[in-house]
Amino acid sequence: MSALGYVTSRVSISLKTFIGHRIGTMRKLLRMKIAFFLAFHRHLRTNPALYLLLSSQLYFLHLLSS
Repeated sequence: MSALGYVTSRVSISLKTFIGHRIGTMRKLLRMKIAFFLAFHRHLRTNPALYLLLSSQLYFLHLLSS
C-alpha cells in the first residue's frame, strides 16, 4: 500500500468514526428529550410554569445537539 493510500484510508476511518460518534450523541440527546417530555407530560396541562421550564430545557438540549 502506498503512503497516499494509507493516509487516505486513515482519514476515511477517522471521518467515519467522527460521524458515528456524532450520530450516537444526537440519538442519545433525542432519547433524553423524549424521556424528559414523557416524564412531565401529565403535568404540562395543569402547570404552565412547568411547561415553560420544560420548553426552555428542550430548547437548551436542542442547542447542544446542533
